[in-house]
Amino acid sequence: MSKKIILLFSILFVVGFVIFAGGVQAAQKGPKYGGKIIVAFPATAAHLDPDKATDGTLGQIADHMFEGLFETDKNWKPAPFLAESYTMSQDGKTYRIILRRGIKFHDGTDMTSEDVLASMNRWLVTNGGGKRVASHVKSVTTPGPYEVVIALKTPYAPFLSFLSSNVANQKLRIRPREIVEKYGNDVIEEPIGTGPYQLVEWIPDQHVKMKRFESYSPHKGEFFGYYGEKKAYGDEIIIKFISETSVRIAGTQTGEFHFALDVPMDQYDMLDLNPDIDLYQVKPSMQGFIIVNKGAPPFNNLQVRQALLHAIKPIDLAAAAIGHPRFWFTEASLFPPGNFWNIPGVGAGKYNAYNPDKAKKLMAKGGYDGTPVVIINGRDNDYESRTALTLKQQLEEVGFKVDVQLFDRATVVKTRSQVDKWNLHASQFFTPDPDPQVYGAWMGTKKWIGNWDDADSRRIDEIFSRMEKEPDFNKRKEIVAEWQEAFFELVPYVKLYFFNSLHAANSSLKGFQPFMRANFYNCWLEK
Repeated sequence: MSKKIILLFSILFVVGFVIFAGGVQAAQKGPKYGGKIIVAFPATAAHLDPDKATDGTLGQIADHMFEGLFETDKNWKPAPFLAESYTMSQDGKTYRIILRRGIKFHDGTDMTSEDVLASMNRWLVTNGGGKRVASHVKSVTTPGPYEVVIALKTPYAPFLSFLSSNVANQKLRIRPREIVEKYGNDVIEEPIGTGPYQLVEWIPDQHVKMKRFESYSPHKGEFFGYYGEKKAYGDEIIIKFISETSVRIAGTQTGEFHFALDVPMDQYDMLDLNPDIDLYQVKPSMQGFIIVNKGAPPFNNLQVRQALLHAIKPIDLAAAAIGHPRFWFTEASLFPPGNFWNIPGVGAGKYNAYNPDKAKKLMAKGGYDGTPVVIINGRDNDYESRTALTLKQQLEEVGFKVDVQLFDRATVVKTRSQVDKWNLHASQFFTPDPDPQVYGAWMGTKKWIGNWDDADSRRIDEIFSRMEKEPDFNKRKEIVAEWQEAFFELVPYVKLYFFNSLHAANSSLKGFQPFMRANFYNCWLEK
C-alpha cells in the first residue's frame, strides 16, 4: 500500500510540475519589459518639430515623445488626456480645462498650465491646425497652475477636434515653457515632451533612437491609437530610415528589424506564407489625392482643373500604386462608408468619370497652351513615384504635356513651397479624419500648398465658416454634403480612392495594434 501511495504522489508531482512549467512558459509569453525594438521606416524626416511640418514620418516619430491635452478615443471623439477634465460654457465660447497632476517632462520638470499656455500660443501661429483655430481665439489664460481657460470669439464646433487631430500633425502637443521660449517660432531642436519615450539620438537620414522615459505618468483609459494607457515595454525604440523596400522586408524576415513600415501590397502573398512574419493592415488608413497648384497656369483655370476629373482613371492609378483590389476601393466621399460624415452619391458624374473627349474640350475651353505640367514627387516613396509615372501616362493620353520630377523628401517639400515650380503632386491623407473641419486647414484661400486665392476659394471658405459654427450634428452634415459637392465642382484636389496600409512585423514583436499611424508603445519582444 505504501508503495502505491508513493507512486501516486510521484505521478501527481510530475503532473503538477508539468502544469506549473506550462504556466510559467505561458506567463513568459505575455507582455514583458526589455530589449530594443528596431523599426524600418521608408523615409526620413527633415526635423523633429511637428508644429512646423505636415509630414507623416515626422508625426509617427514625434508621437512617441509628445502628447496632447486631448487625444481621440475609440469612438473617434476628443477625450481629455494630459487634461484631466474640461467644461464648456452654455454659449459654447469658453472652455475650462483642468490638467492632470504629476505629469513630468523628459527634462524632469513638472507640467503646469504655463507650459500649456506657451505651447498653445506657439501652436496658434506655427501649426497648420493651430492657425485654423487662431482666428477664433479671444484669449488663453491660466487662473491656476493646473487650470487653463480658452475664450473663443464665437462658438467653434471643431475646437477640440483640432486639439486632438491625428492628421497632418495638427494636434496641440505640450512642451516645456522654457523650450518654447528658447526657440520661439523657429524649428525646435530639443524635442522634449511628456511621452513614454524620450529622444537619445537623431542622425538625419540614418536613425532616431529613443529610450523609455522612466518618470512617465500613464493615462488610465482604454488604449486606442494615442489615447489611454501606454506602456514602454521596450528599453529603446530605434527607427532606421531604409528607403529600399527589399532591405526593409529582408531585415524583418531575418529579425534585424522587428517592424517594416509600408510594405508593398504585391508582397502580401509571399510574406503571408512566412511563419516568421506577421502582417497588419489598417483598413482604410489612407486616401489618395492629386494635389493641384491653383496659383500657377494651367490649373489656376477652373476648366483645366475640371479636365483632370475626366482624364484620370482612379482604378488604374490604384492598381499601379497599390496593387490587388483587396487593399483599396473607390469611393467619392471624403469619408469612408460607415463614417457619420460619409455622403453617399456625392460627385456623381465627376468622380471616377473617365471621358477623354470631355477632358479635351475642357482643356480647350480653359486655354491650355501645351506648357508642360510639372508633377513633383518623392523618389523614396513607392506610392508617390508609381502614381506620378502612371498619372503622366494618363494625362498625356488626353493631350497634356507632362514633366515628372522625382526628388528626395526634403527637396520635394522645398519645391512645393514655391508657387512657380510645380503643378501637381501625388499625396495621401490619413483617414478617418476626426472632424470635417480638419480639411479647412488644407483647402480654401491660401491653405496648405494649393496657392488658391480667387472667388472659388472664398466660396469654400464661406462653406467652412458655416460648418464650423453649427454644433448640431445633423444640420452640420447638410453643410458637409454641400462642401463635398463643391469639392468636385471646384477641384482643389482630385480624389482617387481609399486604401489600406500594409505593415510587416517579425513574429518576435508582440502587442502591435494597427492604427492610422504606427506606434510602438504597448509592444514587447517575445524573444
